[in-house]
Amino acid sequence: MDSPITLHDKTLAHLHRFIYISRDIQYGAPFDITQDGIAMKLGISRSHASIVISKMMAGGEVESSSSTIKKSYKMHRRKVYHLTNHGKEVYLARKNELLALGICIDEALDSADNVISNLGKMTQYQMDMLGCYCLLEQTVTRSNFPADIPLVYFRNDNNAYLRPELKAKILESAGPEMLMRWHSKAADWCIDHEDGISERIFHLVMARRDREAVRLIRDRRFMLMDSPETKVLDSLPILLERQDDTDLQRIAARMLIDSGRTDDASDIADRISLKDRNAGSVLKAEIALKQHRIDDAYSIITGIDGNEPDKLITEGVCLLWSGRPEEAMTVFSEAESMMSRDRCIFRMDVLLAYESFALMEMGRNAEARMVLENSASISRNERRKADLRELCDRLFPIDSEDCILLESVDIRDVKVPDVLYVPLEHRKPLESESPCEHRGLDSEWRENLGPEHSCSSELHPLAVEEDLDLQ
Repeated sequence: MDSPITLHDKTLAHLHRFIYISRDIQYGAPFDITQDGIAMKLGISRSHASIVISKMMAGGEVESSSSTIKKSYKMHRRKVYHLTNHGKEVYLARKNELLALGICIDEALDSADNVISNLGKMTQYQMDMLGCYCLLEQTVTRSNFPADIPLVYFRNDNNAYLRPELKAKILESAGPEMLMRWHSKAADWCIDHEDGISERIFHLVMARRDREAVRLIRDRRFMLMDSPETKVLDSLPILLERQDDTDLQRIAARMLIDSGRTDDASDIADRISLKDRNAGSVLKAEIALKQHRIDDAYSIITGIDGNEPDKLITEGVCLLWSGRPEEAMTVFSEAESMMSRDRCIFRMDVLLAYESFALMEMGRNAEARMVLENSASISRNERRKADLRELCDRLFPIDSEDCILLESVDIRDVKVPDVLYVPLEHRKPLESESPCEHRGLDSEWRENLGPEHSCSSELHPLAVEEDLDLQ
């Protein structure tokens, strides 16, 4: 049964809430009484609101004036609307008429269910764009989103806005096919605006556009693995249920390991082992390390044939924390040479950080500082870069006046970035700030450092990812 409450009734009720505002107001009128504000409240487009208001003005129920808008960054005046005395009388009469039927017009005006009941009156385009907006997590602005979509309005800062309770209701009202369609529209929006790789992948997966999702993940694999995001981590298991792709499984496992989700990573490693025993074993060894099972990790890694960077890094870490830093350094150097030869810098920052730890264990603190600085300089993960720089300042404080390297702090006494493994019993929280500020290494130390500890220009973070091979 159709509701007896019309848009005319709702407009009367809405404007009646602002009868305290003078019709002569020229400055600071509320946004709610503009055409956009009325449209937003009624859940209709701006053009539809214009038609409703025009009819009411013709009937003498509404009149307009011009005023600046409160909290608007624009100082020019806009049209605002007020109920006339006749409009107030019409509203009160209609309110009493509806109350006699057991209907409160004010409650109906604020009801999300009432807005949802009008969704069927929208065009397919309006519904698609409304659903797309409800799914997007990025900031949507007036410059990149249609201005005539019902329920969506733009704040004074030009950002789009939809009442949270309406957004939840709209998504709840959509069936599986409609949601898939909206996810597809959201993915297209991300593509058109070349923004939000992780969100684009998520929407492609939810829209079952698997081929596009897989291609995008492969093209951006190093960026995604270097900085795992929740959106991608949540969508990858769904994609892997539909795609039996070993490369995709390895990418997913790497992201899950670095994010600490070892149980999920272990399941994928088992699946990889069925096709590629060595690749699966390397992942299992890394998982064992994350679970603080160094002996198990070393046993697994030494049983693998051949050498590749991930295997060598894991083996070196096992040797390092087993009290064999010289052997670890040898293995790390081999991994670094292999990665330099292949011109692949993915995980190079992690490898150099471990090299600096090994050098510290060997008492070569000046070299260790230089290598750790290089690690921070090439890291493409901004958070890790900052953590590595802070770690360097804490481990290797320098006298601020004489630029002399003070006695270094033990690696076991400071917190390290989560992507780096340090045995559980050695992990401690940061106690205090470094007593000195870093002002650079002595030039003589820099000259004495070998080329193997400097960052090659060929390994610059801006190297084209598409030319790199997945290790």
